[in-house]
Amino acid sequence: MRLPSALIGLLLAATLVAGHSSSAAQFDLLDQAVIASVLEGSAAPVGGLSGLSCELATGGCFAISDDRSQFGPARIYELALELRGGRLTAAAAVDEMTLRQADGSAFAFDTIDPESLARTASGHWIVASEGQATSGLPAALLEFTGDGEWIGAFRLPRALRPRERSGIRQNQALESVAISPDGRWLFTATESALLQDGPAASPEAGSPCRLLKIDLATRRVAFTFRYLTEPIAEAPEGDAFAVNGLVDLLALGGDRLLALERSFTAGKGHTVRLFLVDLSLSRARRGGRRAARRPVAKRLLLDVATLGVEPDNLEAMAFGPILADGRRTLLMLADNNFSPAVQRNQVLVLALGRALSSEVADRSHRPDRVAEINAYLEDMP
Repeated sequence: MRLPSALIGLLLAATLVAGHSSSAAQFDLLDQAVIASVLEGSAAPVGGLSGLSCELATGGCFAISDDRSQFGPARIYELALELRGGRLTAAAAVDEMTLRQADGSAFAFDTIDPESLARTASGHWIVASEGQATSGLPAALLEFTGDGEWIGAFRLPRALRPRERSGIRQNQALESVAISPDGRWLFTATESALLQDGPAASPEAGSPCRLLKIDLATRRVAFTFRYLTEPIAEAPEGDAFAVNGLVDLLALGGDRLLALERSFTAGKGHTVRLFLVDLSLSRARRGGRRAARRPVAKRLLLDVATLGVEPDNLEAMAFGPILADGRRTLLMLADNNFSPAVQRNQVLVLALGRALSSEVADRSHRPDRVAEINAYLEDMP
């Protein structure tokens, strides 16, 4: 019997959300390391690493610091994350690049709150600035050259502007940037609900985030989705601090994304979970004025703790090189909150299962560079 296409879509959506099963995709922990909090020649500490971007064709990895120009200028780090057979032979910050305003000066304290980054096909950086609700600093998507020089800002919906009863929550705004493999779309999302959309996550319920799909050609929001996070993983004792939010996205191709959620409860630690999201099975609102009522379809792929590792404040992820057996690697990076004595710049190297690896499209944006990329991989140390 041939099922109607609408019914097939509903069945697929049910498969994504039902039971949060992780059986469809397996992950192996290949290695882990800690990036030192010191960079030779720099007075600023290496910390707050909350966004990660890796280039398959060159092997270069870059991380953005969420330093609001407090300990040093707003900056992007070049990382040496060298893999041999899936094992890390090096994990360190080797260089830094200052992000600059339109007049060429570095950003002053509290005028930017960088949280994530992605690189366009032209080599530009798109940086998500979370904003500060308490000071009125709006959330922003900023574009810079490959050298950190100012290009401009995207136009974001008014709904994100911090106001008394609406807009972004303090420290829970834009945390993610992802670019589709074909270079056409940019995805970003709030870590938690806007004030007018609902409450932050609690131990009993998740929080309805806004997920934006932006046309890179027009730099306008094309669609707005509702992403519902999981509840806080561990209930706090008394008034202890606890939070859960959507902290990063990765585009697989089409409308399929990987979504990283990080939950933290004081005295109990972090819970980090990875979800598969399919926007093609989800309703959306056109433009950026409102989010859809129904949350996007998502399915749990991984609870990091099941790998036998204690996750730190993991807030960033990027695809790494392809292993000899054809599996794709996934790198995760932790934000140490500039507290190296308590938290680590933790790096995890995971291998994706074959089914999921096959879904990860070539991220070079240029099909004619496939031979060049394969030659690079063969010559990797």
